Amino acid sequence: MDLKQRPDGRKVERKYMRKHLHVSMIETAAKDQSEQWDFPVAQEELVTSKGVASGIHAVIRGDTGQVIGSYRGQKVLPYSQLVETFETALNDAQIPFQRQLLTTQNGSRFFGKYDLGNGLAVKGDSFKSILRLQSSHDGTLTPGFSFEAERLACLNGMMIMSAVFAMFKKHSENLDLGFIGSNVTQAIRAGQSHLTETVESMSKIEVFDKQARNILSNIVTKGKCAGVSPRTGFLVYHNWQNPSKDERPLGNTLYRLYNSATRFTRDVDKVGRFELSRRANLYLTGAFDLASRQTHAMKALLDTPSEPLEFDAVTINY
Repeated sequence: MDLKQRPDGRKVERKYMRKHLHVSMIETAAKDQSEQWDFPVAQEELVTSKGVASGIHAVIRGDTGQVIGSYRGQKVLPYSQLVETFETALNDAQIPFQRQLLTTQNGSRFFGKYDLGNGLAVKGDSFKSILRLQSSHDGTLTPGFSFEAERLACLNGMMIMSAVFAMFKKHSENLDLGFIGSNVTQAIRAGQSHLTETVESMSKIEVFDKQARNILSNIVTKGKCAGVSPRTGFLVYHNWQNPSKDERPLGNTLYRLYNSATRFTRDVDKVGRFELSRRANLYLTGAFDLASRQTHAMKALLDTPSEPLEFDAVTINY
């Protein structure tokens, strides 16, 4: 997928998504390889050049000897312990699942996807419920889980985030994983309810081309700190102008524009850039979800952007 320069000489970014992040990823449950995430970890206190204890501990992979993180005042939580606790909670609640587990950054970060397979129907669309598990040894991710949904028509991940059913705990020395078992079923119920409300709300909000441009320009401007770049806006807009077969029935609505955005993050994920896809999906979902619920948030996205994207300056070749 390339963004190329037009004959008028306008500058356009090029060769999007050619460099892949190294991701130790298990695509299906059948290919789940425990050595990718179920490795022993050790801790070793760092000392100054004069041999004085620093109070900072390095986290070391027991199988490779690599340093994959450091911390102060927290205990090492092996990913296997988190997985075991989470899956015990699901089994105790008699919730069947299929899992995909992966690590990035040489094992510094861990992600789990649990497909619950229980179908939901909202306004003629079918979804399946997903629980996401996460943790890290480098301090970038707090241990916990969240609910999201996938639209079955196109398998675009629809992340529905809320404090009610996103359960994360600070990784401290006193971390107790008991919060997982007591909140799994609540998270699923709250997530499914929120999904229904969000889809219905987005489906009622009309969006036409000029409005789509304003929304995407404003999202990019406000999302720079989250790593959302202009090319994100260009590619989402391309999807909006070229809806897939399953997106066409959604009409000129905020819901279709949202699906254009999640199709972009799905495509990023397909080329191996999992963490980029995850960050973009979190930010985009948050922006669309808030706009569908709060009038002032929707108005802010529809306002004339301070830094409008030059959509007409870009062509996209696949």
